[in-house]
Amino acid sequence: MIELKDDRDFMGKDVYFNGQRVGWLSFGDLRQSPEDRRPVTMLDAEKGTRYHQSHSAAVAFIENIYLKG
Repeated sequence: MIELKDDRDFMGKDVYFNGQRVGWLSFGDLRQSPEDRRPVTMLDAEKGTRYHQSHSAAVAFIENIYLKG
């Protein structure tokens, strides 16, 4: 099961898979206007940073990595 919990700085969400922290989902560059922000995932399984067009696209990417394998 995937859970997204507020991180301690409220700049994104910590990503948990089966109770273990496996990465982070940011809200994007907060200096930009909301419509220009692109969410970013940093996942242990992915070994890098990936930009997404929307929050829902980022969540779908996380689910694809961890749930569909």
